[in-house]
Amino acid sequence: MLNILIIVAAFLIAVVLARIIIPRILIISLRKRLFDTPDARKVHKKPVSRLGGVSFFPAILFTVTFLIGICYMTGWVSLVDTGQHWVQILFMCTGLTLLYIVGIADDLIGVRYRQKFIVQLIAAFMFPLAGLYINDFYGLFGIHAVSPFIGIPLTLVLVIFITNAINLIDGIDGLASGLSMVALSVFGTLAVIDDRWMSAFVSSLPGCGKGGSRPCTSWQRPLYAG
Repeated sequence: MLNILIIVAAFLIAVVLARIIIPRILIISLRKRLFDTPDARKVHKKPVSRLGGVSFFPAILFTVTFLIGICYMTGWVSLVDTGQHWVQILFMCTGLTLLYIVGIADDLIGVRYRQKFIVQLIAAFMFPLAGLYINDFYGLFGIHAVSPFIGIPLTLVLVIFITNAINLIDGIDGLASGLSMVALSVFGTLAVIDDRWMSAFVSSLPGCGKGGSRPCTSWQRPLYAG
């Protein structure tokens, strides 16, 4: 039960932080004229702030480090096996930081697609470095164990593919955040059923983007995640 409460607390903390940060982002966008202007290829008719994603990473990073630290220091919940998960958390934060920096640069001054691809590839490499890659198909297509020589490149391809797929559909109002929340809700539920509390904990956090941005935005005052 305490595990569930920690996951709910993580979601609420991230939502509150995003709710605090996003209005400031809208003010900065207005003052600095940091908008995505409409053209023939875009569905929006008015300039839209491109800096919505600035709030997500700080909210997620603070929530992860704060609650893991609290759980570890107090011993309330065995949410994290430090021997197993600590390195994975560090590499996850490393990859997120790289994507965050490049994302801000792209929103402000623009980054060439080759440079973005290289950074995405480096960030994707954090998964194999943390020991996380596709190593078993569990009978799908009659395949079970997968060699690292196949599993690691396949993992990199899928991570980059999913990253760019979500970025591509971000231009349609609510599509990227909606699909992401549905997918993460499914992953989080499966993780809870399987007693994988760290996975459930991490799956609950990206919802802060939608939960925190909804009270601050509307169809009249939209905000791109960027």
